[in-house]
Amino acid sequence: MRTSETLLLDFIRQSPQFRIPVNQRRYAWTRRHCRQLWDDILDAGERHDVREHFLGPVMFVAAVDPLNAHWAPFMVYDGQQRLTTITLILKALYAEGYGRATQMAQTLTSRAALPDAARLEAAKWLDRDRDWEEELASARKLTRPQEQDVDTAGLSEALREAALLAAVRAAIGQETARLARSPAPEQWTVWTGDEPLVAGDRIAWRAGGTVHHAAVAFPGDAGGMRASDTLLLKIARSADGAAPDEAGRMVEISAQALWDARCARAAWSVEGLRKLEAARQYSVPSAACRLACPEPVAGDRIAWTEAAGRSGEVRTVEAVVATRTETPDGHELALRAIRASGPGAPEPGVSIQRTADEVTARGCFRAPWSDEARRARVLDPPKEVEEQSLKQDLGYSHGGGISM
Repeated sequence: MRTSETLLLDFIRQSPQFRIPVNQRRYAWTRRHCRQLWDDILDAGERHDVREHFLGPVMFVAAVDPLNAHWAPFMVYDGQQRLTTITLILKALYAEGYGRATQMAQTLTSRAALPDAARLEAAKWLDRDRDWEEELASARKLTRPQEQDVDTAGLSEALREAALLAAVRAAIGQETARLARSPAPEQWTVWTGDEPLVAGDRIAWRAGGTVHHAAVAFPGDAGGMRASDTLLLKIARSADGAAPDEAGRMVEISAQALWDARCARAAWSVEGLRKLEAARQYSVPSAACRLACPEPVAGDRIAWTEAAGRSGEVRTVEAVVATRTETPDGHELALRAIRASGPGAPEPGVSIQRTADEVTARGCFRAPWSDEARRARVLDPPKEVEEQSLKQDLGYSHGGGISM
């Protein structure tokens, strides 16, 4: 999987067709969303100090067509709302002026008095136009539904790589700053811990008859999805002017308290950006570790993401579980690091200690075993084996007494 920046028209020219998989949501943008995109385009075009405008990420897979090896439609998995809207805009511009441009080119090529260079340029333009029409007709004939085998782990890694691009980081920073200073975000979604919060989210909850607003500075070890999580929030101003003197103050609150208070999360203007930020802050499958691992065992190769302090920085680690020890509070893991990145990342080969709760807080993934049945026995030993081990540990003699 590759992550790169490109210009819009260059990207569209890479494939004669873009397909939206059936499991993706339908086109849902309203007039408000389209107006915001159009205003952004106009603003970028009118400002002399802006050379580029970030339209957001597009995640796609180049599908192989069995009937035509040279024809590769793109399966779009993220960004379909923006891509569809932009395509409609281009279509409208085409309908408005392209026909007149074609007629002008045909007129120019028929004028004998026109300089040869100008007439030749117009003829080349018409040739390119005919080639484009033929390619479009070919694409329409080959259009048909088909299933695709998609590398979901590769997609997740690509999302994380995209989230680290400078343009994406800048766009996310602008969006979270807008959410933090907005007195009244327009759209809200009830949040009850069913999805993780990310640093930069704007939330609101009711306590003591007052609605409180805040920006998430630290979403807790598990993003608020565990009742025991402690979140660090920065109190924000609200449209009703509630607690104006409190704005900017940092407070801690438990995830359980937010759940009980019917917390709500403000929608981002581009939810795709939030998806990228979540891919950066939370665990995603890697090339080696693709299976969900809610309970690591000795011998597992696991990958996870953890908070690196309370400033929103994260650390990703891939390691082998050497031992798992049961304690009154859960399980302690002794691990040997394979690779890691982020602040305070351990060096390869270094031994580290974590609890099972710590490595699974933001999701954990493992590599498959060559013998998955053996792992199942390690995770859940047969009862008779457990009893036999218990007798050996207690040192029972054959006579039933304790051996001395």
